[in-house]
Amino acid sequence: MFWVTAAALMGSVMVSYVKARAEGLGQTEFRGLMQRPERLILLITGTVLNAPINNLFFPGCADCTLQWTIVILAVLTNLTALQRLVSSRRELA
Repeated sequence: MFWVTAAALMGSVMVSYVKARAEGLGQTEFRGLMQRPERLILLITGTVLNAPINNLFFPGCADCTLQWTIVILAVLTNLTALQRLVSSRRELA
């Protein structure tokens, strides 16, 4: 789980970094599924719903919902960073 969390953190940082770097080079339009508000909503929802969902559906697992939230965050943030990088490269080339 450590590496998944590290990937989620790296993806979140890269989404912001690619945007800031592209803005510095003159790009104004940004796309992507997991911008800052979406990341925040996903984390808050996963944290709030962790206990109720685990008690109802996964009684033997203490943090299954939160773990899946972090996996989803890791995948989507890295895809968003890659999408922004490719889009910025095309627009600025």
